[in-house]
Amino acid sequence: MKQLRSLSQLEPLARVQTILALVSFVLCLLASAYLLISLFGAHEICYGVSNQAMLCKPIAPSSIEFAQQAARIAFVLSTVIVLFLAATLSAWWQHHTAEPSNRSVACGVLVTCAFLIIAITVPAISGAGFYLAPATILISAAAVLGLVIFIRDWRAATSR
Repeated sequence: MKQLRSLSQLEPLARVQTILALVSFVLCLLASAYLLISLFGAHEICYGVSNQAMLCKPIAPSSIEFAQQAARIAFVLSTVIVLFLAATLSAWWQHHTAEPSNRSVACGVLVTCAFLIIAITVPAISGAGFYLAPATILISAAAVLGLVIFIRDWRAATSR
């Protein structure tokens, strides 16, 4: 069985990429937890920030609007969390596989997840997407680093 490399054994760019992906996943979880706690704990739906004040609207827990908001936020956040998790795992996978075709698949999954995360977050940036913006920026940076590493390794392999 092949020994897995620790984070300190990776080359510097790979280490930075993996750390960015991990931090973005943690930020995604924290933002999602905040949005869920504000909805289910404080019975508020938060939809952005204006003039350094958070914009939240109270919702009665027994209302139909509460049920609609709860279903919507649960669906969107679960989708985003799964995408962040897939992107983080593929960033890790890109540097822990020996087969070049597996590295290209990992890079492709990372970039695809990053594009989907951007596509979900940017249109909602004035609303709930605002809370996921830092994680989105970090996973985008991890995807760019993944592409740089992949292209560098591909060029090195073809020049041999």
